[in-house]
Amino acid sequence: MLTQVENNLITTIKEAFNNTLRAVESLPGALTLTMIKTMLTSSPAVYVSFLGGRNLGQHSWETTWACYAVTRQGDQQKRRQGEARVIGAYNIIDQLIPLIDNHLIAEVGTFSFQRAQNLFTVPLDKQGVTVYAATFTIMLEKSYQADTSAMNDFATFNADHSLVPGADEPAAVDNLTLEQ
Repeated sequence: MLTQVENNLITTIKEAFNNTLRAVESLPGALTLTMIKTMLTSSPAVYVSFLGGRNLGQHSWETTWACYAVTRQGDQQKRRQGEARVIGAYNIIDQLIPLIDNHLIAEVGTFSFQRAQNLFTVPLDKQGVTVYAATFTIMLEKSYQADTSAMNDFATFNADHSLVPGADEPAAVDNLTLEQ
């Protein structure tokens, strides 16, 4: 069900923004400085991420999703506000909130806007990047049954390790392919 929600978000955003954004994709991991550096080549962009969920009882859970608006421009005000030829983070957020708030995914549920947040950091500013997040919740039913037979054996193990408490970046990244 999470895959269905994520794919629906990406499709909805792509269709609404048409060719205005260079990328609308799933965020493949934690929003780190390294990840943002990778995003720079495709800004302006929106990245979608499942942040987690909480149990609402036996039959449902509330899931939280973020849509990250990423812009890059030398001038901070243009990154935020945009101009005639440059889309700004405010422009993206202003469109995302009414687009996703109350958006219905058939037979799944309806999104509810929770908050918008400026993710300003000095390192991002020095790189000419602005990131804003709009978060939404959607209630999901737990009426489905787990079916582990549909999953293949894991062939690759990925892990990010940080040896310094509070560090923004992993100290090492391991990818191990297991013999089958």
